[in-house]
Amino acid sequence: MGWRKFKERFEIHHIVQINDKRLYIGSPYIYDLATIDLNTGKVLPPPTDSFAKFLHENYPQILKADPNEILELLQSEDEFTASIPVYTYGDGEIIEKFCEIPNWPNVTHDGHIMYENTFSTDKDVVVGWAKRNADLAIENILDNIAEMEEKLAKYKAELAKQSASRERLESMYPTLV
Repeated sequence: MGWRKFKERFEIHHIVQINDKRLYIGSPYIYDLATIDLNTGKVLPPPTDSFAKFLHENYPQILKADPNEILELLQSEDEFTASIPVYTYGDGEIIEKFCEIPNWPNVTHDGHIMYENTFSTDKDVVVGWAKRNADLAIENILDNIAEMEEKLAKYKAELAKQSASRERLESMYPTLV
């Protein structure tokens, strides 16, 4: 993934990261001031009109670049001076990645921004985060299930009441066919 070559070629001083098959150029507070599709190399429309001038004012050369040039940069291999292991988690796994400089707002070699609560050089810390996150998710799901079961019990009780009313009506006033 050539996110770094892209950043160097266009002299980008903002945060560049890869996520959801897109390259984002952003700030510490707004990650998507500009977006580029990784499959086409095309600049995508900004998410709001507030960001419409960002590339014009900061990186007009990106707007002038041929999408094929951008795509070629993004598909090339980046080179790094250091490969420090960092860890994150997802779907019950601890994932090892590498970076030049750990911690936010830096990115891993594959372009993922390292948030302080999702990346660490200490694997044991990440294991703890992953377990805590799984515990909280389980607790939330169990709460949702209990709430749904309570609603279901109320609906079943109301159904039984309405069914009994219908049967009573039928017994008192049979339908003649």
